[in-house]
Amino acid sequence: MAELEKVILLEDAAQKYNLRAHALTDLVEQGKLRAVRVDHTIAVAEDEVFEVVKEMIGNGEGYEGLEGKPIRLTQAAGKYRMSEASLSCWARRGYIRVVERGPKLVLLNEADVAKAKDLAECLGMRKGRGVIEGPVYSIALQQR
Repeated sequence: MAELEKVILLEDAAQKYNLRAHALTDLVEQGKLRAVRVDHTIAVAEDEVFEVVKEMIGNGEGYEGLEGKPIRLTQAAGKYRMSEASLSCWARRGYIRVVERGPKLVLLNEADVAKAKDLAECLGMRKGRGVIEGPVYSIALQQR
């Protein structure tokens, strides 16, 4: 007998992987994630969600050289072509770790900035529409 695929409600998957539900809905609409309707809600294959998120952020490869490396907020904005306001907001919300904060200085963990940028691009983040709920350093791979 074939093994049945485990499905999880879209809202539960978003919570488990620290993503916003609309980000997963966008992936469904783009055909990157299969979904089924269960009663009046949407469910997705949990393994597919894990694989999509893993593909987006990898196994941490490519970021290990940046882990713990401080980068000024203004430098990060220029290097990763992001607005200072977004980075500042993400740091304030705890999505990106702050290495050091002073009156006129904010040093961010560069690995978190790089992961957040890659994740936002993969999910097609648009201005004013967040994609992550929690810290980028805790997404998905620590869940398994």
